[in-house]
This record gives sequence, structure tokens and C-alpha cells, in this order.
Amino acid sequence: MFYFINNIILLMMVLIMTPINGYRDWLNNNLHETYYEHMETPTRHKVFNFEQDFGGIGDGVTLNTVAFQYAIQAAKRYNEQLKDHDKKLRGVELIIGLPNENKTFLTGPFNLTSHFTLTVSASNSIIASPDPNLWPIIDPLPSYGQGRDHQGPRRVPFIGGFNLTDITIRGGGMIDGNGETWWKRHKSGKEKYTRGRLFETLYTDGVLLEDITLQNSPFWTIHPTVSSSNYLKKSYFCFLY
Repeated sequence: MFYFINNIILLMMVLIMTPINGYRDWLNNNLHETYYEHMETPTRHKVFNFEQDFGGIGDGVTLNTVAFQYAIQAAKRYNEQLKDHDKKLRGVELIIGLPNENKTFLTGPFNLTSHFTLTVSASNSIIASPDPNLWPIIDPLPSYGQGRDHQGPRRVPFIGGFNLTDITIRGGGMIDGNGETWWKRHKSGKEKYTRGRLFETLYTDGVLLEDITLQNSPFWTIHPTVSSSNYLKKSYFCFLY
């Protein structure tokens, strides 16, 4: 398991360290594509629409942190309320935007839940707020014993999964870490904590990233830690800073 995870981390480092000039053309014409065909795309029995069900607003300005938290809590409650004989109905999909709507959903960091699919529809994006006050400080990872940029604690990841099972991010859209602010803070010495990863799992089993673009991370782009069964299908990574 650890050999597999280490290879995935090494592959991610190769992909995200690719310098990009005129990155939009590069994104369209020269995408890195990585396929691992061992995990099927899960079918979820409950589907939520982020805007209709939780009041999400995709104008790129309105902060959606609370709406995302409510959506994740609703998914968790749905799965937990199923009785043992209804477990086959377990699983929730949260749809972000409709294809070709070109909406941008600004938010602070949030955590996923088990048996959950985050579907960011094509041409839509989730973008991280650059406000440091929205990025809480947490303990360093136990495997490191300290932060990577600095001694001591670290920032939360933008999208996190901790002690989870069966999570998927997909849909053809984009997750943008809005990393320019963080890289400037880091290089200037203004940031005093280790920056948050774009997507990080810890003690999690069954992670599928499928047809999703991950770009502009504040630090590392994907960081599966002490996690198993991590699979990629047609996912794209862009590192701009």
C-alpha cells in the first residue's frame, strides 16, 4: 500500500511542477492525463443540487463556505439514517453547477464525508478564498511530526477527507486553489504556518478523482496520507506559481 501511495505522490510531483506559459492554451492542448481503471465510477442514490438545495451562489464573489458545510452535513445525515438493510441505498452526490453554465463558487476550506461524490460540472469551478482567516490552523501530520514550510502546526487543506471511505471528485469542472496569494505570502516570509494542500486525505480508503482539473494549489496539489485505493481517471493538474 505504501509503495503504491509513494508512487502516486511522486507522479503528482512530476505533474504539478510542470511550468506553464500561456497556461490556458496549454491546458486545452497539452494536458497530462493519468488513467487507473481499477475503481468504477460510483452511482449515488441521493442527489443534491448545490444551488437549489443549499443556496449556493456561483458569481465568484459570494462566499459559499456555510452552504458547503450544510451540504456535507446533509449528505452525512442521509447516509447515517439508513438502517442496516438499506445500506445498498447509501451514497450522496452533490452537483455543482450545470454543464456550460460557467459559474464560479467561492468558498473557504471544507471537508468531505464518506460515500460521497462531489460533481463539479463542466465549465464550472470551485475556487478557494485567499483570506487566511478562513484557513484554520491544525496539528501537523503525525507522519511528519511538524509542518513542512515551518515548524509546528499547519493550515487545513482546501478540500479534505479524514477517516473516510468511498469519496469521489469528478464532473469535468475545475477546483482552483487560488494559490497566488499563498505563494506570495510564503516567498515573502509573511506566512508563518505550512500552507494548505489543495486536496488531502488521511486514513481514508477508496478515493477516485475522475475527469477533474486541479490547479493553482497553495502548496501541494494532491496529498493522500496513510490512505489506500487512490485512483485517477483523466484528471488534469496545473501549477502556475
